[in-house]
Amino acid sequence: MNGTQRDLNEENRRNQPTIGGAFGEGWRTMWMEFPILFIMFLIYISAGLVELLVVHFMFSDDIFSVVVSMVFSLLISWPLFFGVCQLYLRIVRRQEIQIVQIFDGFARLLSIVLAAIIITVSTVLGLIFFVIPGVIIFCKLIFTPYLMMDKDLNAGDAIALSWRLTKGHTGQIFLMLLLAGSVMFVGMLIIGIGLIPAWIWVMLTVASFYNTLTADKT
Repeated sequence: MNGTQRDLNEENRRNQPTIGGAFGEGWRTMWMEFPILFIMFLIYISAGLVELLVVHFMFSDDIFSVVVSMVFSLLISWPLFFGVCQLYLRIVRRQEIQIVQIFDGFARLLSIVLAAIIITVSTVLGLIFFVIPGVIIFCKLIFTPYLMMDKDLNAGDAIALSWRLTKGHTGQIFLMLLLAGSVMFVGMLIIGIGLIPAWIWVMLTVASFYNTLTADKT
């Protein structure tokens, strides 16, 4: 192997995402930008609190409350989540942001609702059939929100591209999510308050992994 080929291989290895690299970048970014990240967290979690109040205090019928919760999630929570993903990615890239961009997902409501339905249904069906297929599907589709907001793709194209991008990285993503779950659990043990930095750290980690994975690829 000549020197040029070795240099290319070394460069290729440096451009590959790693779990440690993603968590490390997420940790550093969190403390650099914590105030704005905390505001974004409050906005997003407020939607969940509103849903809780509406569903559990205004509707007593169990079936109807489930329907209301699903509709609220599709029309409010999912678009907000897509906006959060966009902002976290921009923060990881050290790009300028405006907090109002957290609502950008509502401009693409129909496409996001379609993506949410496809991701949810496919994951649930996979979990029903021996669990493992559902886990794999979730790992393969995890970057759909980032691709839709970052690359301005429709739901179908973003899902297809996420599936292709994660080829060869599904195991990594699964381990990353296991560690993310551990981070969230530890955060919960710290009087509950630890969930805030834990959630922010996890979100930045996923955004960092995506950012490295898609560099010069999309």
